[in-house]
Amino acid sequence: MSHSVGQVSAFAGVTVRTLHHYDKAGLLAPSDLSPARIPALQRG
Repeated sequence: MSHSVGQVSAFAGVTVRTLHHYDKAGLLAPSDLSPARIPALQRG
């Protein structure tokens, strides 16, 4: 099951900007991109 960046940020209690920072730093990467190029993250 995929989650949007907004959903993951709410689950984790961090901002979407923080998740984007983690992605750029290589700490957390999206599992897929939607057709609109929106990152999707998957749970374990």
